[in-house]
Amino acid sequence: MGLHQGLRAAMSSSDGTIERPFLVWVRGLRGPAPQKWAELYFGLGNWKRRQVLAWQPLSADEFEMSLDYLARLYPPERCAVRCETEM
Repeated sequence: MGLHQGLRAAMSSSDGTIERPFLVWVRGLRGPAPQKWAELYFGLGNWKRRQVLAWQPLSADEFEMSLDYLARLYPPERCAVRCETEM
């Protein structure tokens, strides 16, 4: 199973519908890094929240776009939600 198929499978609920995905910018070793998340789950105790810089809800059509294209379309400063931390 490829990465794209794995993401789609992870986003499918028990009734076969796809949950709303997000483009999430996280702190990377070399600066902000984009990721696709199936849901906004920050882990027990919200431990992941410190690593999240911004996020943007995605439509089903946007989910089909490449991560590189989404990163250009929604840079951290243009995302719908930006966290209180410095970027």
